[in-house]
Amino acid sequence: MNELDLPLTLGYSKGPAGLKLARLQIVPRSQLSWRDQAKGLMELKEGGRLIEVDVTTNSSSFSEDSTPDANGLAYAYDFNFSLKKVRGETLYFIHRHLRQGWVVIFQTVAGDCRLVGSLEFPLLMRAAAQMGGGVNVTTFRLTGLSPNLAPFVDSMGETALYSFSKKGIMTNLSSSATAAYVEFESRRGDTFYRRLAFTKKGLDESLEDSSFKMQIRKYSGAVLLELTKDNYLLIEGNLIQIEIPADIMKDLPVGEYQFDLQQTKGAQVKTRLEGTFIITPDITHD
Repeated sequence: MNELDLPLTLGYSKGPAGLKLARLQIVPRSQLSWRDQAKGLMELKEGGRLIEVDVTTNSSSFSEDSTPDANGLAYAYDFNFSLKKVRGETLYFIHRHLRQGWVVIFQTVAGDCRLVGSLEFPLLMRAAAQMGGGVNVTTFRLTGLSPNLAPFVDSMGETALYSFSKKGIMTNLSSSATAAYVEFESRRGDTFYRRLAFTKKGLDESLEDSSFKMQIRKYSGAVLLELTKDNYLLIEGNLIQIEIPADIMKDLPVGEYQFDLQQTKGAQVKTRLEGTFIITPDITHD
């Protein structure tokens, strides 16, 4: 790991309320290559390295906007951070890397880690220096657009480029007359974790006044598992978190099943999601 000794600070200004940044790593796009482009997985090229930036939770910000732009890129990301002094190595860093695309890995004080940017949709860096009158500050800004929500990763470091967390598997759903079709797949005996993000006319859709029920059924019609708000479904804002514990998943037989997710709001009932639920064989088990 190459540690860049810059007095940078970074903290959330938008997005999940109350979250603050604990760590920040950045890497130029030129030092990355695809490991699996179809899955969005990257890796460092030979000689490539992540730059660790020393951060605190004051004076700078990260924002995340989920309103689609004219090109349909639904997520906008914006990092801002400042250097208290302009030094020679800082100016060299700016001139060498300013116009390159960037990928960012960060960790919140709550422990969640996320990956922002990719080879296809990198962040762009801008910088401005102010000197004189007792002021000596360099301000950096990293901005970018992506059709995909920035995934969660299990940890900081190089593995974050190619090993997304189960928490990062997000399905984005818009309000429409027909149910969205999704295919879920999980290994028997593993915890199943997915997050569903609901939007309406490009804005987050509030789900707090709705109830939800999801059933996984055999094609014969028999119910394999039912999920409700009090049983494996967590509703918060416009998000639904589905988490089926490993001790439940280990008892479900390997096979392909059908499922749907039903929303009830007042007297209205609507199927929001449907598809197949595939359980694959596990290797290690009791």
